[in-house]
Amino acid sequence: ICTEVQDEEKGWTKKWDEVGLCPYTYKGTQFVGYEDERSLQHKMDWIKQKGYAGAMTWAIDMDDFHGLCGPENALMKVLYDGMKDYVVPEPTVTTTPRPEWNRPPSTISSDGEQTTARPATTTTTHKPRPTTTVAPTTKTTTARRTTTTRKPTTILPPDTDSEEDREPAMPPAAPEREDESEIDCSGYKDFVPSVDCTKYYRCVHGQPVEFVCKPGTVFHTALNVCDWPENADRPECRTKAKLIESPTAYDYASL
Repeated sequence: ICTEVQDEEKGWTKKWDEVGLCPYTYKGTQFVGYEDERSLQHKMDWIKQKGYAGAMTWAIDMDDFHGLCGPENALMKVLYDGMKDYVVPEPTVTTTPRPEWNRPPSTISSDGEQTTARPATTTTTHKPRPTTTVAPTTKTTTARRTTTTRKPTTILPPDTDSEEDREPAMPPAAPEREDESEIDCSGYKDFVPSVDCTKYYRCVHGQPVEFVCKPGTVFHTALNVCDWPENADRPECRTKAKLIESPTAYDYASL
């Protein structure tokens, strides 16, 4: 931005916002608000005036680190000079109750009664609940777990038309876990698929980190998302089997 506004032939008009205390520029229908040394100095003064804990910037690569318009890193130097000797003051605590006009408004409870917010200095002490001791009896109450076992899950071959005389098909064996040292995270890679359809890797600082898809989904290597098996882009990850019964379930009851 600084190189654009400094070149008069570019046609940008530079202005100063007296309310926001920051510069802006425009050309035709284009408008840009930005920071300069003057606007950042106002922010440093504001931080110290309010006793804030410090300054934060986003982002430092937006500074003039090549010195195209003046000193290198001019904006960061303003932040540094403003904060290097700054000492955060001790917070001031006041117990003065809020004036009536500054208190939260009253609300209507679920039973229709109007409730008014308590003053800031009101202290409420809750009485302890009474403790009731029940005398022991000779009758013993026990909990019983009722187990309902359904038929085991059966996987049917994809090309069978009849459901008679079918033998349960064994699910495919899980692939062996690959060596993470062999995962290629070179260059600018982010997602790396695993040989296990339900897993994938993310490259973090050049190192693979394993992630697992939610149950019933597999990793889609083209979209880099966990998707339904029928949408998988790898043939070995597509599921054509049909589930007849749901897994075993348990029902719990107590007397």
